[in-house]
Amino acid sequence: MVGLGAAWACSDDDGGGTSPGVGGSAGSGGGAGSGGAGGTGGSAGATVGGAGAPPVIPPTPALPADAPTVACPTVINGSLDASDRTQTGRYSRIAPVAACGMTKGNPGLGADPSNPHLYDVYRFSNPSAAAVCFNFTLSYGANGGVNPGLDAGSDAAAPDAGAQDAGTDAGADAGVVVSAGPQRYLTAYSTFFPTDLTQAYLGDVGDVLNSPQGMGITVPAGGTIDVVVYAIDIAPAGVGSYSLSCSTQ
Repeated sequence: MVGLGAAWACSDDDGGGTSPGVGGSAGSGGGAGSGGAGGTGGSAGATVGGAGAPPVIPPTPALPADAPTVACPTVINGSLDASDRTQTGRYSRIAPVAACGMTKGNPGLGADPSNPHLYDVYRFSNPSAAAVCFNFTLSYGANGGVNPGLDAGSDAAAPDAGAQDAGTDAGADAGVVVSAGPQRYLTAYSTFFPTDLTQAYLGDVGDVLNSPQGMGITVPAGGTIDVVVYAIDIAPAGVGSYSLSCSTQ
């Protein structure tokens, strides 16, 4: 069966016309289809970020923020013992002696940057409403006697000590008359960090190598300072008694 809408064709057998049928015109060929546009490639993914830098761990103070404080004036009779804690390195002993009203730069660790040294630390407070000059005196051993090179040459070889240290400290260490027994040194900080002596430095007793040693430190109103007595000898050497006094002016 022919589908609806189809044309019927005539033939000679159906009544036979004398004229031949006219053929239909040829259909037009379809044009070529347009090609589709090429797809756009995706951008490359971002590279993975590098590993983060390790965290910086600050040094730990020798005394907590709420440590008991010492009032001035006072006298402390103390002792360096083999069981005491140690600081890392020690200062080159160079002038000037710290005094109130002046600023002394950190003398550096050229004399010993890494060895352990026994220490005691005391936190002094100024409860007044004005800055006060605290004068400290450290006494130990017996005046006189000869130190036969306890620390011979170490300060003289200090790369950051300079000619001043080489001419004073080295000469004393080589055998000049100084205090008998283990030598001590006195320093002050706004906060004492025993593993990093470059921080919070306030002053020291300079190039004074014999007992007594003294220094002056200005303590701000309502402020505190940490005062340290340490051994020049490398731990566990350097043990012995001392007296630390404080007066105000």
